[in-house]
Amino acid sequence: MSGTGSRYENEHENGLAHFLEHMFFKGTKKRPSARAISEELDTIGSVYNAFTSKERTAYYAKVSSRYLETALDVISDIFLNSTLPQKEIKKERGAIIQEIDMYEDMPMRTVDNVFDALMFGREHPLGRTILGPKENIMRFSRKDFAIYLKRNYTPLNTVVCVAGTFSKKKVLAKIKKDFGGLKHGNPPNFITFSSEQNAARVAIKEKKTDQTNLMIGVPA
Repeated sequence: MSGTGSRYENEHENGLAHFLEHMFFKGTKKRPSARAISEELDTIGSVYNAFTSKERTAYYAKVSSRYLETALDVISDIFLNSTLPQKEIKKERGAIIQEIDMYEDMPMRTVDNVFDALMFGREHPLGRTILGPKENIMRFSRKDFAIYLKRNYTPLNTVVCVAGTFSKKKVLAKIKKDFGGLKHGNPPNFITFSSEQNAARVAIKEKKTDQTNLMIGVPA
């Protein structure tokens, strides 16, 4: 898990953390394609995925304990050695645009985004969406990903968690070996939030749906 997400993005970068999460499954030098990665994990019966939130990005795999070393090898490989091929970046733009459209059609997702924008303001990272705007998705380049990786995916900003039946000594040695290639750097900074609100705020977004969704809250 990396301690980075949309909160650590400026307006120009908004959506980059989530897009990068997608790209980690597109190939490494050792596993040169998305198929190579998925086939290796599928063969050992792994349940695997990733997620991006406002403050963290995680990559995980659940496997039988006898395949733990294989899972660590794959996850560390995509974490450290993703090649970020330009042709895959172009292809993945469409998938993320579809994801944005899908969430726009989900009222509970929509009201959550409207609420965050109202509470924190769109000028603050907390008030922006995790997926980012479509114009950013269409603009991101391989260079953008490389800069973001170097700044955010560092030892002091990474946590490796293992739970289950295993030899602690062997697993620690495996983690040190597999993740030892992380390049050092300082943890990323984020813009602090201080509320200057002195009156109630209301936001309304009209959409033709069978139900009405309401959200109320306070900055706390």
